[in-house]
Amino acid sequence: MVGTVLACASSFIVLYFNNLMDYVQLFAILFVSPFFIVFLLGMFWKRPSATAGFLGMIAGLSGATLEYVLYRLHVLKFYSPMASNIWTAMWGFVPGLVVTVVASYLTTPPREEASKKLVYSRALAKPGPLAWYSTPKFYAAIIVAVFIVLN
Repeated sequence: MVGTVLACASSFIVLYFNNLMDYVQLFAILFVSPFFIVFLLGMFWKRPSATAGFLGMIAGLSGATLEYVLYRLHVLKFYSPMASNIWTAMWGFVPGLVVTVVASYLTTPPREEASKKLVYSRALAKPGPLAWYSTPKFYAAIIVAVFIVLN
């Protein structure tokens, strides 16, 4: 019942957009770009703490929302909603990156045991010898062969 009411309410929101795709892209851009940079930093850098990640997401979401509000108020002008979406992503990405990095240095880093096998630099281990069919080169060759056949 609640889902039906929310669907009906969101259909009235879509009336303010040129088409449904503009609405879906805005929703995706507002939430994907800030979360993507925090996820990427957390995956490849061992320093970000949970607090830094949360603050980075909030900053990115705030930056993206600010750009969208300025666009809707005609303070910022773009040729199309798609151009606005690209800039919304940048306005979400950059503050998310900056705040996550700064907050990472201002907070205590997570314990090494807690992020073992979660962070790329801590997951590097010398694996033993693998069977020929378990190597990345074997799977890469299969993917290249499938790509050639499909093309």
